Amino acid sequence: MNYPDPSLDEQEIKTFLRPVMVSFRECERILLQDCTFQNSPCWNLHPLWCKDLTIKDITVRNPHYSANGDGIDIDACEGVILTGSSFDVGDDAICIKSGKDADGRRHARKCRNLIIDDCTVYHGHGGFVVGSEMSGGVENIRVRNCRFIGTDVGLRFKSTRGRGGLVKDIWCDHIYMKDIVSYGVIFNLYYAGVAASDMADGVVEPIVEVDETTPEMRDIHFSDILCAGAKQAIYINGLPELPLRGIAFANSNFTAGKPAEVHFAEGVTFDNVIVNGVEL
Repeated sequence: MNYPDPSLDEQEIKTFLRPVMVSFRECERILLQDCTFQNSPCWNLHPLWCKDLTIKDITVRNPHYSANGDGIDIDACEGVILTGSSFDVGDDAICIKSGKDADGRRHARKCRNLIIDDCTVYHGHGGFVVGSEMSGGVENIRVRNCRFIGTDVGLRFKSTRGRGGLVKDIWCDHIYMKDIVSYGVIFNLYYAGVAASDMADGVVEPIVEVDETTPEMRDIHFSDILCAGAKQAIYINGLPELPLRGIAFANSNFTAGKPAEVHFAEGVTFDNVIVNGVEL
């Protein structure tokens, strides 16, 4: 369930964890262009605390069964352009992070000012993903003109209690999805936990106070989304103590087994959003 065994020493564990393939740490003015990265034992690319990063026309491939075989994890970076690239991987493809739990809050480095344009994702747990490690904050990202084909989830936002951090001001537009295995768009703030909507009848979830460990997501916009096939078009599952806010969908069309489902969210709007021929 994504929680460590407290009986194990963290430093000892790190000596035998599978490494990432390419890691940049606190670097500036980086260009990755016309390269192929494949068969990494863990994440393929991990820029951390970097500035002015340009990634253009790269290919990233991992087997579909590769555990934690992410494509690229852009972690607490500023000023990133990712364009014209393709991903076919074993976990999240294009993933935005900013540190995990207390460590991420202590560093307090946001991942911000990103443009992701004209990218294609085939297999992967998510096409464009934020989280779940987003404790330093994520803001000001534009995702546009991307294609997700046969991906598990199209646009994926995930976190959980204990992370903290604020995710805001994200725009996703002109996204084409085809044959999505589960959700076209999902927000899940119960990542690796049990959602209130999934609890047994008669079980009341304990009241949790809002503090620095409570993750927050707001002001996230989707427009011109075309999803040709998914298990469910949209699934939004926030926290009762701090609901999601300002999630807006416009001018989009989904074909899916189920339409939209919303739990613990305020100000979710649908403007000219069609699911299976019916306007939401």
